[in-house]
Amino acid sequence: MISIIVIIATIIGLGMIGSAVNEGIQSYSPTAPAPMDPSDPGLESPDSGSTDDSSAEAAPVEGGEVEIGTDVTAAISVTSDTASDTAIGAESTNGEIAVVTMTVKNNSSSDVDMGLTLLSATNGSGATYQEVFDGSQYQGILGFDEPVPAGGEQTYEFAYAVPAAEVDGVELTLSLIEDLGAGTEFTFKKA
Repeated sequence: MISIIVIIATIIGLGMIGSAVNEGIQSYSPTAPAPMDPSDPGLESPDSGSTDDSSAEAAPVEGGEVEIGTDVTAAISVTSDTASDTAIGAESTNGEIAVVTMTVKNNSSSDVDMGLTLLSATNGSGATYQEVFDGSQYQGILGFDEPVPAGGEQTYEFAYAVPAAEVDGVELTLSLIEDLGAGTEFTFKKA
């Protein structure tokens, strides 16, 4: 009889834990803004009222490296392309995408883990472009799976649903999980 009561109490306890976990998952709100349709002219990013220093000039995308840490630099290039038929996320632009290639050079004496790094793309007015995923070619933030070796470099490639006419206006924000010695957030745009 006691074992039946213990089993019933265990089942009830597990049910309560499951409910708490489910409630926590449903109330979870990620810190990164949700992807938005850049074709919506009145759409504003939820963080467009950011308290960051808006007078800081964004680094140019083309033509140079930007220091993102002590002895660590990043260079980004952006080109226009068309997504493959298997790509996910470029439907709103009829397959037109901006391909972002980022090369991180690490002149320090230890590897740099880029895991949990975020790279987002906006139109400069607050609307966020949707990431494009395409098998092993464009993997979104999962593309930061390889660390940058000490004394070496690593190239990462991403794609965003950007109409070809808007590629030159793309602004990219690189958000590091850890300060490598120069801050955690860097904005790049075409010069």
